[in-house]
Amino acid sequence: MPLSSLQRGLVLFSLFFSGSAIYGLPYRFPSQFRPMIIDSFGISNTQIGMVMSVLGVVALLGYFPGGVLADRYSARSLMILSLVSTALGGFYFTTLTGFIPLVCLWGYWGLTTCMLFWGALIRSTREWGGPFAQGQAFGILEAGRGLMAALTAEITLMIYQWTADSSNMDGTTHGLRSVILVYAVIPLIAAVLVWWLLPGPSHPSISHNKTDSGSVQAISPRSHTFEWSQLSRVLRMPTIWLQATIVISAYSVYRGSDNYSLFAVDAYHMSAFEGARVTGVFFWMRPMAAVTAGLLVDYIRPSRFIFWNFLILFCCHICLGWLVPDPNRAWMLWLQIIPTSTAIFALRGIYFTLLEEGAVPLHITGTAVGLISLIGFAPDIFVPPIAGWLIDRNPGTAGHQHVFMLLTVFTLVGLVASFLFGLLQNANPGKQRFHKS
Repeated sequence: MPLSSLQRGLVLFSLFFSGSAIYGLPYRFPSQFRPMIIDSFGISNTQIGMVMSVLGVVALLGYFPGGVLADRYSARSLMILSLVSTALGGFYFTTLTGFIPLVCLWGYWGLTTCMLFWGALIRSTREWGGPFAQGQAFGILEAGRGLMAALTAEITLMIYQWTADSSNMDGTTHGLRSVILVYAVIPLIAAVLVWWLLPGPSHPSISHNKTDSGSVQAISPRSHTFEWSQLSRVLRMPTIWLQATIVISAYSVYRGSDNYSLFAVDAYHMSAFEGARVTGVFFWMRPMAAVTAGLLVDYIRPSRFIFWNFLILFCCHICLGWLVPDPNRAWMLWLQIIPTSTAIFALRGIYFTLLEEGAVPLHITGTAVGLISLIGFAPDIFVPPIAGWLIDRNPGTAGHQHVFMLLTVFTLVGLVASFLFGLLQNANPGKQRFHKS
């Protein structure tokens, strides 16, 4: 039997809360507090990039097997294991110093977050949305994750401000450790919510959407054996490869945004705390952009909407790469960052709705997501170290402008891929099954 509306709402809450909690430590913490991490741990931008690259390599190796696991095992079990394991790594993080231990920890988080969690999250969200509410499902997921990220950013900023003493290095380190503890406790809370709210194997249906025939959409049963025919089918779908190209382009731009706090410090001469505040505002754009995009693409073809967002990003990054920042005109920073962040999070909120537009069967969702993520999230490996190297090699504004020009190339690739995806779907109208209209 399908869940009630209240139960479905609670399920989606557990998905976006846990989907935010799991990535706080490995991703948002180094993005938000980068200047402080550099000072406290005595490492360079290049070394931070290498740490993030290790996370990317391990995650990349884990995405595909994680997708296969998501097609075969309970999402609740996989997600709880992932959340608890990630939190334990956070508590251990408070004892670490130096570059090599950080490399090992971020490699561990690559396994606990991306292999165990990601495929289960995406499959559960797609099941929740059914055939006619994919935009709503993924838009609310990304918006909810963004809202939680923004609230966490505000809370951790306040905690850092209360506990850190910027006049000495020990004070800075103490403030960072307090923030780490907060980021470690949140996944444990999320694990409890998932255990309590997400249906287990005995209650697999989390969608009340109906198919074209009028029957309630059933969730495909999970098999514990791997079928090579599923992988073969996924590999033969051209929409999968185009979707992977769209994701890698959008995600490259997103990972490049990790440097916004440092850009504010280097180019606009803001303090480290003001730079962290810039990242906080960037996070607040996420829920608004994602939920708006999600609601729109239930009526507008996702590939078309994605094309226009890439066009916005292309224009914004051209400006960021060529215009010389004026520290006396901080409004220029906001004028550039607000539309950029809006387009970035709109893309993140809807690029997995292409699974439905591309008519990917529900029972191979995990396998498809694993392959798309294997390619699409590869920027975890190369964008942070390249960006760190460019900034270290060209100190100040110049290095950041080189990074923005690199990101411009990715937006151009995304433009082409989304255009081709739309052309392919126009050529196969019988395979489209997405819109309410």
